[in-house]
Amino acid sequence: TPPFMRDLWALLVSAQENEHGIPTKFLEKKKEELREKREEQERIAASLQAKREEVERAMAAEAAKLRREKEDASASSPA
Repeated sequence: TPPFMRDLWALLVSAQENEHGIPTKFLEKKKEELREKREEQERIAASLQAKREEVERAMAAEAAKLRREKEDASASSPA
C-alpha cells in the first residue's frame, strides 16, 4: 500500500498545484497520446496521397495506351 499512497499523494499534490485541478502527469500523457495520433494521421494521409498518385499515373498510362491503339487502328484502316 505505501507505493500506491505515495503515487496517489503525488497526483493529488500535482492536481492541487494545477489551475484546472488535473495532475500534470495526466496532462502530459494526454498530450503524448494526441501527438502520436496526429503523427499516425499524417502517415496515413501521406500513404493515401502516394497511392492516389500511383493510381492516377496508372490511369494516365492506360488512357495513353488506349489513345495509341485507337490511332493505330484508324491509321491502318482503309480510308
